Amino acid sequence: MLMSGPRVTIVIPVFNGANYLRAAIDSALAQDYPELEVLVVNDGSTDAGATEAIALSYGERIRTITKPNGGVASALNAGIAAMSGEIFCWLSHDDRHLPQKTSHQVAEWLRLGRPDAVLFSDYREIDAQSLVLGEMRYDHAMLEAKPLYAVLRGSIHGCAAFVPHRLFDSFGTFDEALPTTQDYDLWHRLIRAGVPFLHLPEVLIESRTHAAQGSRAPGHREEARALWRRMVTATPLDERVRLEGSSYRYLIAASRYLAACGLHEAASDIATEAEVALASTTVSLIVVGEPRADRTASLAAAATRQTHPCIEVVVVEAADAEAGPLPPGVRRVQAEGRDPLAAGCAAAQGDWLALVPSGALPLPGRVARQLRAAEEAGARACHTAHWRREPSGSLARVTAAATLETALVARGALLGIGDVAALCHDLSSRGETTLLDEALVVLRDPA
Repeated sequence: MLMSGPRVTIVIPVFNGANYLRAAIDSALAQDYPELEVLVVNDGSTDAGATEAIALSYGERIRTITKPNGGVASALNAGIAAMSGEIFCWLSHDDRHLPQKTSHQVAEWLRLGRPDAVLFSDYREIDAQSLVLGEMRYDHAMLEAKPLYAVLRGSIHGCAAFVPHRLFDSFGTFDEALPTTQDYDLWHRLIRAGVPFLHLPEVLIESRTHAAQGSRAPGHREEARALWRRMVTATPLDERVRLEGSSYRYLIAASRYLAACGLHEAASDIATEAEVALASTTVSLIVVGEPRADRTASLAAAATRQTHPCIEVVVVEAADAEAGPLPPGVRRVQAEGRDPLAAGCAAAQGDWLALVPSGALPLPGRVARQLRAAEEAGARACHTAHWRREPSGSLARVTAAATLETALVARGALLGIGDVAALCHDLSSRGETTLLDEALVVLRDPA
């Protein structure tokens, strides 16, 4: 048992909680850590004094505050204002702390030597009769690799949290306008401000599930919908890319998580944001010019007719190519002795690069379909089937992996690459390519 360390205050907010309050207080007093204060905040209970009587029955073993009813956030804030401890811990009146909860968290906090760190742990679920329903154990490796997901994957049970009081002075307390989501609103504010949230992979509390909980209250779904949309969309683009590879993948992953939690309205909102992100993704079509100016112009024109709304067309020409007009908005660059595709990729500004070698006529839906396929597969490249003209004059459908004529490649994969063909082959051999079984390119006859 840890014998010394910071003073910890366990704040128990309660409104008409006579049914479970005694079990909660007993669990707080049973902590095997001595530097402890238990503070019950009676939030204007209207149960003929039953809740107050339970709290007062403990005498000087606990402190009790009685205030007009204002909701959970106001009761927590009253406890924060009155607490004498250096560390704030929350215990809902219907939950229980296991005896080692405080001592184990204090020991870990002292070991880390990070005075601003918030700790949180796993938990056990129990029902109204205290029967065990299961345990919630979080992915510790994932939370270490992606700390923001402590919040954005709902990994912080408020009663498992261990929060230095100094953070409230710097970043504020619980938002009293949020009856049921005040905890995640605060956690998000803290983590966005750079406060470390660190997972202790151990079950330290028991969380009770019953019909009268706030998360089942009227209005919770709309409050949660607004909160999750605000939290998910607040993540900057570069951080989305670090987390999931792209903004679209980040948003789709968040939408799927919310749907799995039953928050279907919020999931739909984020899925809509994902579609906006996909449509806003810039794709550069790298067109390799042909000796004849009219054929280069027709190839460039086909590239400009893509249905994807955010494209750039770059035409790469050899020094001896026939010069001619190009469609409006098309950029022209010179190969200058380099591989034309590599020269075009170096000049392009898009997040993805669609390769259009000589004679590879892209159909209008090529970029839109390939981009979605690559993003959904989490791939760095995408290839499609193509049409090839037979000697008889008919078109034959051909499916072949890693062909330059159908390649869409993530810009990051091509940075500093001189041999684009070799890169496409390498991506395919490493399993970083997806194949879309649609013919979206026509290989026309050479000039």
